[in-house]
Amino acid sequence: MNDYAPEHLIDDVCVILVAAGTGQRLGARRPKAFVGLAGEVLAAHSLRAFEEHEAVDSIVLVVPPEWEGPAEVLVDDLGCAKVTSIETGGASRAASVLAGLAGVPDRAATAVLVHDAARPLVSEALIDRVLAPLAEGYDAVVPALPATDTVKHVDPETGRVLSTLPRGELRLAQTPQACRASALHAALRGLDDVGLAGVTDDAAAIEQAGGRTVCVAGDVRAVKITTAADLAALELRLAPAAPPAEGSHADHPDHPDDLEPLDEHDLEGSGETHGDASGATGAEGSDGGAR
Repeated sequence: MNDYAPEHLIDDVCVILVAAGTGQRLGARRPKAFVGLAGEVLAAHSLRAFEEHEAVDSIVLVVPPEWEGPAEVLVDDLGCAKVTSIETGGASRAASVLAGLAGVPDRAATAVLVHDAARPLVSEALIDRVLAPLAEGYDAVVPALPATDTVKHVDPETGRVLSTLPRGELRLAQTPQACRASALHAALRGLDDVGLAGVTDDAAAIEQAGGRTVCVAGDVRAVKITTAADLAALELRLAPAAPPAEGSHADHPDHPDDLEPLDEHDLEGSGETHGDASGATGAEGSDGGAR
């Protein structure tokens, strides 16, 4: 494609960092984005990556209800000047993304990068790759990896195989997904709670609304943390070469709550609500989905 019409140019990029998952499958006593990884909370890793990327103009952080206070502490501690709003997540991931869209500064962004905080490792090159096709006229860009296993389409009730999908045509979607802001608004704003609950992928919502989507090469390092085993594996991978001292956090990788990057006094008053980095609103909801 060589379609470089002026309306396709991207002059303002906002990141919606979705950190509203409960961590239910992780088995943690706190939301997933606030468990520890390599001495910091999970969300800190991707938050810093976007803060340091020169193409990113602003960041909206979406967190579970009653975690707006700790999120504000995190933003202050990291010195993230690009965070313009802290929003309260909804009952599903898509509802949390919609809440994040409401916090985009003055709706000025022409491009939105939606990223799951559950994927802590985000490279500069990956951000560059997903942004580039928007300038060519695409409405959504998905980083994706080729499927390496054979995939079966089965009847979920009986287990009977209905078909074997051609592996060469399959891709495993990751985040961040780059979306034209207007296209993402249009795809999500008309959906009710049931419709939002059925959206697990931002680009898919745009695709279903008739938008143009494309995949680019993903990153094998951009793993998603879902279970305690995932967290322990990434903790081990990020650990220094020297063996940990006896009694250190690394001695207990199966217990994510033992990795305690926030002081207890930071969590006091977490029942207060805040709608942006200096004070408060947000859609009511249980969380951003048990992701």
